[in-house]
Amino acid sequence: MSIEEVIRREQNRYVSFFAGARAALQKENPNIQSEVLITLKNEEAPYPYRYMRPDAMSRNDEGKMAFSMLHQGADPDFETSRYDCGTFRLDIHPFAWSDVQLIFDKPLTDLRELDDWITRWLDVNDSGAHEHNGLSGAVHGFSPVEQQGPLWILMGDMGTAPAEALIELLSLLGKHGMSHVVLAGD
Repeated sequence: MSIEEVIRREQNRYVSFFAGARAALQKENPNIQSEVLITLKNEEAPYPYRYMRPDAMSRNDEGKMAFSMLHQGADPDFETSRYDCGTFRLDIHPFAWSDVQLIFDKPLTDLRELDDWITRWLDVNDSGAHEHNGLSGAVHGFSPVEQQGPLWILMGDMGTAPAEALIELLSLLGKHGMSHVVLAGD
């Protein structure tokens, strides 16, 4: 199976789950909103990492906002795959679309490219550019890259973004001279 096929399969599996889970929540509470762009009130969080799209949110009985995360674990039948991408090796381990970890062996040479990717796919301008089938088509959030020993880790929630978003992100990492990238779940 190609990289694109693996990623599309996982994206389709999650988006189907997400749509069904959201419909069930909306049946219980018609006031639930999903994938609304919010900003964390934390000026220490760098742009664009202070933005996120909760899976679902509504007011609780006390009038406060309550958030719901619609999480589907990794496919139990998923088998790790290894790919030679020319300039880097990619290992894809079991992962959940809503909980991806990208682990790589070198620091990014230009974080602005990653920030631009997140800004566009998170749809920070809330333009609806990626909307499809009643979903935002956006990632739901990412954390800044962290170094852990000799490795760098980027974690995020791919939300209802299309498979092309993750494929583009992997390509971006390869362009920065990585020799080994691992896509895995938490």
